[in-house]
Amino acid sequence: MSTTGSTTANVVPVSASTTSASLLTTSNGRRAFIAVNTTGAIAYLRFGSAAATSADYSVAIAAGATYESPIGGYAGPIQVILASGSGTVLVTSW
Repeated sequence: MSTTGSTTANVVPVSASTTSASLLTTSNGRRAFIAVNTTGAIAYLRFGSAAATSADYSVAIAAGATYESPIGGYAGPIQVILASGSGTVLVTSW
């Protein structure tokens, strides 16, 4: 793991709903990410390429809450699904 800080960050609004969708694709250069759930529902994240569900997920983000991944953590694909409705999850990765 590099001890040098990143000089770039990508902020992306990701549309989310009650159908599983891609939040982040695999990126070997990704050191970490932050996901901000701007919706009024729980956002379920599933690490891996399988679909996220409310019964099969890695992280649950409460409405209006933020998840910060550990530095040097998982760099594979991540899926997202909402408990209800639709909205946006803001993702910053570096």
